[in-house]
Amino acid sequence: FMVVEKPYLAIHEDTYWEKRFAAREAQVPAFLNDKVVVHKILTTGKYLTVIRECGEGGACPHAKKIAFSHNDRLYAELVDQAYQYASETVLR
Repeated sequence: FMVVEKPYLAIHEDTYWEKRFAAREAQVPAFLNDKVVVHKILTTGKYLTVIRECGEGGACPHAKKIAFSHNDRLYAELVDQAYQYASETVLR
């Protein structure tokens, strides 16, 4: 909902991974209104896509349904866990 994919881009473009996915600023929920968190969500998704497209699965063990909370730090912690997993996995 807050990320748009442009799968029609040519893979040989230098900016392929920067352009393939982008955040829809108007669709970012207020409780995620932190540019660092949004950037990590976008980057995590890109990494997981690379992992899946390389045939390595790509399911994040930290993925879970998130209920609304007034504790913004809770979201940042969950995003950090997923980002850590994705970044470590893509480097293997």
